[in-house]
Amino acid sequence: MTLESDHVLADETRWSWLVLIMAACFIAWQYLQTLVELLLPGALTARFGTIAAVVMLLAFLFLQTGDLLKSGKLAIPWSFALAMWAVISAAVTTNFAYLLISFYEIVTLGLIYTIFVGLAMHNRSLSIVFKVLVVLAALNAAIALWGVLTGQTLFNVSRDDVGVGAFGYEADSGRAGGLRGENYMGMWVAPALAAGLFRMFRKPYGPLGLTLTGLASIGIIVSNSRTSMVSMVITGLTVMILVAARGIKVTRTVVAILGFALIAYVAVQVIHIESSRFTEQIREQQESRWSGLDSWSESRLPVWEASLSVSMNNLLFGNGPAANLTMIELVSHNSFLDMLLQYGLIGLLIFCIPSVFLLHMFVRHFRRVVADDYLVLLYACLFGMTFAWLTLSCALMKFIWIVMALTHGRLLYVQKRAEEEAALAEASTEGEYDPLCQDGLPT
Repeated sequence: MTLESDHVLADETRWSWLVLIMAACFIAWQYLQTLVELLLPGALTARFGTIAAVVMLLAFLFLQTGDLLKSGKLAIPWSFALAMWAVISAAVTTNFAYLLISFYEIVTLGLIYTIFVGLAMHNRSLSIVFKVLVVLAALNAAIALWGVLTGQTLFNVSRDDVGVGAFGYEADSGRAGGLRGENYMGMWVAPALAAGLFRMFRKPYGPLGLTLTGLASIGIIVSNSRTSMVSMVITGLTVMILVAARGIKVTRTVVAILGFALIAYVAVQVIHIESSRFTEQIREQQESRWSGLDSWSESRLPVWEASLSVSMNNLLFGNGPAANLTMIELVSHNSFLDMLLQYGLIGLLIFCIPSVFLLHMFVRHFRRVVADDYLVLLYACLFGMTFAWLTLSCALMKFIWIVMALTHGRLLYVQKRAEEEAALAEASTEGEYDPLCQDGLPT
């Protein structure tokens, strides 16, 4: 039985490959931007991500307006509401310094979200996009692992060169990072970790799941990032809980546990190699970080208190775009506080709408989520990634919103498919019992 949602229509072929190529380039740009700009400096390089986004949007608008209307029901009104509130916040506080930049970031975020929702409404598109995510995530982890094993950084890049952490092992901090530094490793590596764990439970006898899981988890561990470690645990637990909800065979579970034991053994060896490179000063710093002497409460709490104190001065409207930089001159290390400080309580509530919607859909349609492979993977990534909002200032980071959009699009696809199956079942039932039917088909 073929459903309408399974079809790839002929007129989609003209636009889909162009959008898919640009989408893959845009995702790759999220990972590679810092490195490419460093190796190939220039105006064109700096604007590549914008160019890819514009091409995707034009192709989507010109050739697939039907999907745009469906996929943009939430994202477009949401982004424009938040953008308009940014204008109001800036007007009330007369803080116009970063208004144009913030307005641009919010509006383009909504359009990009819409495009990726549309891509996720088709099996082929989602499959390609998610594979690109997994490959880049694995590459990110591999660079961190390579750095630990060699004690080097890619192209001798240091934190001073790029400001996000070295591409490899950084001797000055004793931490290893991928293409986007060490604090974000749990976020950027989540697709590979989720895919690897899922495959370990579904097909535990193959090497791919073990390889992806081992590479991703070890890459996160050597980053020595507490945020990334918690993100890894959340992603892993989500996969295991959702897979377990389907029912797991005992033999597969045993094989998966043996795989985890092997990964743990390799991880211990890699950690030993990394720690052997520590100077006495670095060793003391790492012991302080993990012993609780330099805990989150001590390193983050003063900044959170400062952000909250300033937010209280204008709780409703906020203090305008980039108020964290212009007023407290510190990074808030909390995305929700960032939004509250800049756009006030109303802006924060608007910001939370998409994530609350996706959480609501997860709870309401839990059985559908469990039954669909992609929703298991995407929600696992999403839960691990959005944890970073609590300890990092990355509220409008497009990479997180791409995963949110893919989750949203897949939910729409699964919902549409369920409605079609229900309609076919109802038609079949009517055909079976209607005396006017011929050959089992309704007249």
